[in-house]
Amino acid sequence: MGYTVVRPWGYNRYGEDRFNKFLKTVPEKLRRRIYEAQPKDWYPAKDAYTLLDLIRAEFGQEGFEDYVHYLFTESVSGFMRGLASFINPESLSKRTNAMWLRIHSHGRVEPVITGKNSVQYTLYDWEAGRVSCELFEIWLCELLLMSRAKSVEIQKTHCVHDGHPFCRWDVRFTT
Repeated sequence: MGYTVVRPWGYNRYGEDRFNKFLKTVPEKLRRRIYEAQPKDWYPAKDAYTLLDLIRAEFGQEGFEDYVHYLFTESVSGFMRGLASFINPESLSKRTNAMWLRIHSHGRVEPVITGKNSVQYTLYDWEAGRVSCELFEIWLCELLLMSRAKSVEIQKTHCVHDGHPFCRWDVRFTT
């Protein structure tokens, strides 16, 4: 998850010296993966979340969110970007599980259209850590904005980390 883009992001945003200083705080296994990862290979989500926690610790919440937006932009391209830009948010919502499975080995997203410009998304079988919930929210927001939503409001109502059997978000958008 994002190992191949973390260096270009870090060098562009913070410069080589500061980013190399950050890399010294990264465990050797993850540092090696940053340099050697193959874009099409699967890597354990737990390791990626460790890296994200380190990014947040070094660059703050703003840096964390910037990296996730950058990762989204780099990972959603070609056919998926074209598809998202041609359909409306409701139609795109119906395809979120298929898009999720393109970048995750497990978990399931169930969207339910709850009204005009509102969708409830439930994420099942995905207990990867609280940071994964933040990633999902940013991913979902970016995807909807890509599909011509003008603004997106997300409210989390359930979380596996709070004892619920799934994570759920109520999402409203304007078009």
